[in-house]
Amino acid sequence: SLMREEVVSTEAGGAPTFNPIGMVRLLAGDRMFAGDMACMFLLGLGNLMQTPLLVVLLREQFDMEYLGGIKITSSIPLAMMPLSIPFWARLLDRVHVIQFRKIHSWFFVISCGVTTTAVYTNTPWLLMVSAVVQGLAFGGGALAWTLGHLDFAPAARASEYMGVHVTLTGVRGLIAPFLSVGAYEVLQPRVEHASAIAFGMCFVLCVGGAMGFAVLAKRKLASDRRA
Repeated sequence: SLMREEVVSTEAGGAPTFNPIGMVRLLAGDRMFAGDMACMFLLGLGNLMQTPLLVVLLREQFDMEYLGGIKITSSIPLAMMPLSIPFWARLLDRVHVIQFRKIHSWFFVISCGVTTTAVYTNTPWLLMVSAVVQGLAFGGGALAWTLGHLDFAPAARASEYMGVHVTLTGVRGLIAPFLSVGAYEVLQPRVEHASAIAFGMCFVLCVGGAMGFAVLAKRKLASDRRA
């Protein structure tokens, strides 16, 4: 029956699509999901802006060699993911993804805040701390990114919801490096602490996403009580 419902939904125009009109129609019809995607866009954009900027700064500001950069940007975060996934999995199993993100997103905020402080104060060991916290956040992010849309989508439209989610992820992934590195390149010859300002932009976006999830969580709780 589920396959039949999905076929009917697809024939009615509910197939995954890159058509902006179809995406807008879906988001307009599910305001809670639209809010989730908006908060994810802010949080995800802030996160994706960090890595290309950090790669530049590890060499230009911290004079780190290739192995040091790999350790901070990849090795430490990836090593922390398996440690945090069991904890995040238990939490996601108990609550709606919006409630999950209300808690989880602040790990990204903390990581970005620590990195911004490290860049401003030129303190390399803080980058290690940030990498650990970011790795813990990545564990939960991997779960919520893959499964979160299922808390909104009717079973027959799961692929359609995931299509919107993936498309928006691609959009922010496309523009993020140009925003952060571009801002740094523009500011660097003109103002002091240009690198910290550029990372501050990432931090503000992450905070905006996290606060948005807190607001959505309150609305979701109120909606559940009325229901």
